[in-house]
Amino acid sequence: METSTLYTQTGNFTTTMIFDTRMLNVQQSLFSVYTTIFVIFLLVVGTYYFSKDVNALVILPIERMVELVHKISVNPLGVQYKMLGAEDGFHAGMETTILLSTITKIGALMRVGFGEAGASVIAKNLADSTGGRLNMMGTGTMIHSIFGFCDVRQFTDTTECLQEEVMLFVNRIAHILHSIIVQCAGSANKNIGDAFLLTWKLDDKLTPEKISLLADQALVAFCKTLVELGRYQDFICNFSVAATARLYKRFPGYLVRIGSGLHVGWAIEGAIGSNRKIDASYLSPHVNFTEYLESSTKAYGVPLLLSVPFFKMLSPAAAKFCRQVDRIRKNDRDEPMGLYTYDSDLSIDWSDVNRKTDGVVRAGGAHASSPPPVSLPVAPAPIGAPPPTKSPAGKRRNSTVGASKVSPLEALAAKKAQEEAELEAALKEKNDAELSKPPTIIVPPYTQDVWEEDDELIELRHRVSDAMRELWGRGIKEYIKGDWPKARDIFQETLKMSGGKDGPSLFLIAVMDEHGGGAPSDWHGYRDESEGGH
Repeated sequence: METSTLYTQTGNFTTTMIFDTRMLNVQQSLFSVYTTIFVIFLLVVGTYYFSKDVNALVILPIERMVELVHKISVNPLGVQYKMLGAEDGFHAGMETTILLSTITKIGALMRVGFGEAGASVIAKNLADSTGGRLNMMGTGTMIHSIFGFCDVRQFTDTTECLQEEVMLFVNRIAHILHSIIVQCAGSANKNIGDAFLLTWKLDDKLTPEKISLLADQALVAFCKTLVELGRYQDFICNFSVAATARLYKRFPGYLVRIGSGLHVGWAIEGAIGSNRKIDASYLSPHVNFTEYLESSTKAYGVPLLLSVPFFKMLSPAAAKFCRQVDRIRKNDRDEPMGLYTYDSDLSIDWSDVNRKTDGVVRAGGAHASSPPPVSLPVAPAPIGAPPPTKSPAGKRRNSTVGASKVSPLEALAAKKAQEEAELEAALKEKNDAELSKPPTIIVPPYTQDVWEEDDELIELRHRVSDAMRELWGRGIKEYIKGDWPKARDIFQETLKMSGGKDGPSLFLIAVMDEHGGGAPSDWHGYRDESEGGH
């Protein structure tokens, strides 16, 4: 009802009053509606803020943890591990933040510790394990891969000189080597002191062109490593004064040198060890043969040896600049195998942008991608300072007696000299700090034109011209055929063409001289490196 009636009686009269209550009812209804809306608003806002904290601090972090663990179990190397912040819902001190941060660190450590070989091993164990236990005693997996093996020369003696700083030495070499390998489609597997095992896995689905591309990139990687190790000698050998003194006392003019081998074949990929300690690695005769190639570089006087199976995978553009240096049989059960090399001159000072190399013309004095070497700035000469003079014999001043007789000009010169010394010390300190920073190594994307156009690769092989390479090819054929006198004459000529510095020429001449200059009666076109072989 929208009216209200009120009766009042006075004597014989009754007064009836009718009030219109429509507006009052409307106001009461509106108040009820507003009250309901306000209560709903409070409930919605309260629920939102409560659920927001629950989602941000509990639900979302747990979902992130589940997602991260799943990704790690599928592919430990494919996860991008990043630092967690408040913008991601992770606040310092929260249990969920600590837990997810721990998982992230464990995943990152697995990625660094196990490498490419460990990725499949970890994924397999996480997927197959039951009851919260890991089974490290499972079978391995056969894979095909290009294997590269590197070893640092004179490492034992270097370790004795550097002592605890040898870790800096090895890690700086690894920084350069691994940076190049990864950019050239390879993977770092094992670091054993001074030795590094690198891999380029060959998937069954790869076409011959893709396989040839990987082989070319593996060769480029080792060539570029030789260049960058030469360029950053100062970075690698930036040690304390005491360690540097010990190193250069034993090895005057010490330079970092490595030997390398490249081979291709099968291997068993898996976990080696027990539940107390495992290593993800590759086991096969091909891995061992790669190590043998590296150790043989010392005998042939080259920094890099390639097996014939690897050489056959190279593109014609890359194979053109490789030459066969020998033919051997490593084991009685194996077929004879040719050995090849990509000629490299290790005497080049790659840090010198104005270097001159015989037979190589470089625009601007250096390769376009070569960074300038770190050099110590020279302090400018003080304005108004007199040129240094020598005191006549017998008339040297006493520094304490007669000091008051020093002229103002001499005092100014002494002050300027002290300022120069302080400036030079500050610049040296800054220069040492710059040397301690790991360099950024950039390898351009690979194309086959690199063998003909990259100044560094051309300069690296400058000692072996096309004419010498063609003459050497004739000599190695005569050597394998058994006509050693003719082969020896050719190798003598190639030795002269190289200025007496060609390692393979020296080695094969020495081999032939050991047999009196003629091939043995049981010569079958290869040297037998097996036990009891000639």
